[in-house]
Amino acid sequence: MPIGSRIVSSPCLCLVAVLLSHGAFGIAHADGPSSPQAAIRHHDIVAQIVPEQHTLIAKDRLTLEAPQQKAPIRFSLAPTLQIDRIALVQESVGVEPQIHDVPFELKRGSAPESVHEVSIPAQFVTAGSMTLEVHYHGVINDPPRDPRHLRFVTPSETAGHIGPEGVYISSETSWYPDVPESLSTFTLHVAVPTGWTVVTQGKAGESRPCPRELCRHDDMVITEWVVTEPSEALTLVANTFVSTVRDWTAQTGQKIRLSTYLFPDDAHLAGEYLDATARYLDAYIPLLGPYPFEKFAVVENFFASGLGMPSFTLLGSGIIKRHYVQPYALGHEIVHSWIGNDVFNRAERGNWVEGLTTYLANYYWHELAGDRAQAQDQRRLMV
Repeated sequence: MPIGSRIVSSPCLCLVAVLLSHGAFGIAHADGPSSPQAAIRHHDIVAQIVPEQHTLIAKDRLTLEAPQQKAPIRFSLAPTLQIDRIALVQESVGVEPQIHDVPFELKRGSAPESVHEVSIPAQFVTAGSMTLEVHYHGVINDPPRDPRHLRFVTPSETAGHIGPEGVYISSETSWYPDVPESLSTFTLHVAVPTGWTVVTQGKAGESRPCPRELCRHDDMVITEWVVTEPSEALTLVANTFVSTVRDWTAQTGQKIRLSTYLFPDDAHLAGEYLDATARYLDAYIPLLGPYPFEKFAVVENFFASGLGMPSFTLLGSGIIKRHYVQPYALGHEIVHSWIGNDVFNRAERGNWVEGLTTYLANYYWHELAGDRAQAQDQRRLMV
């Protein structure tokens, strides 16, 4: 048994485990008939991030699935990012890819902060798989602000920021071309200044000095990340982290890489966070099934946050220093690995994800641990 000395059974949780394993809580289909739209299946992104200038310089090679021939393709991009070029890539076995520029139309949003809609004319679209290259650059500079509302963990408000204090870019940033409701895999090669480390979803590859022909700025290091699990969004952060890695095996035999990315002043807390991560994974894997990712990382953020992304959590520096390892805290973010980050939610249809995660982390953890008094207190608070 992972924790305590007794097994706690619950018909409700057994049903949840079965539903999770069969994908019953997956993204719901739209009601009624609708015209099929293109979907992005893979992003191959090469990006340079220059914190001192708040700039992003990127190329995204998109693999799309177009359901209809001669139908335009539309994707979104942040209004502060300028498209330099879009090209159609035609690949054949044993032959160099043929790359041809294609025209595009840009429709600006009604508000200054609204995303731009980019359209590829219908005559350049063929049904089935096609590949486009989008070259773009610009500024992402929305410094985090104090929130206007109260939450247990109150995050600062930002659509995304690149600056000397840190990098945070997410789906709300619209920092790469996207088509709504696409589930995509990703390959990334991201360059940042030497001494900085990039963290995102998936598995990290080799880091090396960035070649001069690839990076416009000297003294940069480039790192590969590969995301093999299809995801509805990608969040990327970077800072001057100290990383600590532990190759760990769960009691079920599953191998998972645990890691922390902490600021130098807090690097001594790595062991505490790694131990707590292992403890929660050993408790929840038998309940919810195999952990869905190759790694779990605890990452320190330069602004107030308590965010769970596929394969990592992003916690503000203030709460990192306060030993944020309680079940309702770090345990809560780990449960989101299954509920919310592997099985998705449509927020407009109700936030069952947060409700079920709160039940498992705030209440059921104490049942697993055999602490009936604390479980009863949590249950009273939830009712």
